[in-house]
Amino acid sequence: MEHSQEIVLPYQIRSYVLESVIGYGGFGTVYKAKSLNYGNEYEFAVKSIKMPDKMNSKHYKHYQSFESEVQSLKRLDHPNIIRLYDYFQEGSYMFLVLEYCEGGTLETNIPTLTYYEKIKACLDIVNGITYIHENMIAHRDIKTLNILFDSNGRAKIADFGLSQKFFQDNDKISKTEGSLLYISPEIIKGVPFSAFKSDIWALGVLIYRVFTGIYPFSGFDKDEIVKNILCGIYNLSLVPPPLVGVVKSSLLPHPEDRMKIETIQQTLTKLCKDSKTFFSARLGKLQRSSIIISSNIKLASGKSGPLSLTNLNKQRQLTKKFLSPSKLALHNFYTSRSKLNLHE
Repeated sequence: MEHSQEIVLPYQIRSYVLESVIGYGGFGTVYKAKSLNYGNEYEFAVKSIKMPDKMNSKHYKHYQSFESEVQSLKRLDHPNIIRLYDYFQEGSYMFLVLEYCEGGTLETNIPTLTYYEKIKACLDIVNGITYIHENMIAHRDIKTLNILFDSNGRAKIADFGLSQKFFQDNDKISKTEGSLLYISPEIIKGVPFSAFKSDIWALGVLIYRVFTGIYPFSGFDKDEIVKNILCGIYNLSLVPPPLVGVVKSSLLPHPEDRMKIETIQQTLTKLCKDSKTFFSARLGKLQRSSIIISSNIKLASGKSGPLSLTNLNKQRQLTKKFLSPSKLALHNFYTSRSKLNLHE
């Protein structure tokens, strides 16, 4: 579908003013917007789709995606799910007014996240998936590009265009949709499959991607990627040991053998708590070491004021002397600012 080029910015639609383009997709365009009802205090993401007078199968697919997203998000209210504020049709355009997440996607943030931040983000995602599965909704397009960070660093699941609501215990579908690098073997085979179990597979791929920087199943072209997914062979040694069990159990070829989302949630909750405790303890030791080092420098220089350049060099030398390589690495990490301020 062509982008919504007819909209000239800034553009007012009802009580919203579209100010700039956030991005484009197969569905249309996403804009950053403000509301006349709330002034400049709040920002929104407005997704627009232009529907032609005569719809072909491609247009109808985009319309279905719009409807799926609306119907799913109307039912959901969770801190790790993108919030839907409003939706309406104006002329030939359909609009979704969504929560604006200024922190960007998980995909773009991977290189800058610390180990603890990655664990926390994955736990946020798992909490969100657990919630939507409890509401009998399968996302069906879990991937790093569909995870956004809000201003507090909280990870939120977005883009429910492929999501589907199920009733009772029947969760079997046969649709071959999704992102190739994240789709499960049963989707490729074209047999009826559990959409919830396929979400678990995609989650396993996401966790692997976050902690290794690569995909477990990749290739030079589509055929090679498909072959590798069906073979199920990947390098598990690249995954941090505490996460090996989660990744391995999520990427099992038989859907019924995969780890339950509740078990993944319990595992990551404990791992997140342990990681936070470990880094807090290490930081405390490093801070105490810094105080001792600083005191020694003051005694050596006979000054109590700000450190001169000479004394600063002495401090650096003492830091390297008193701290082991591993402690020095942690010291350097904690004295630099992280780009994301994740919530507690």
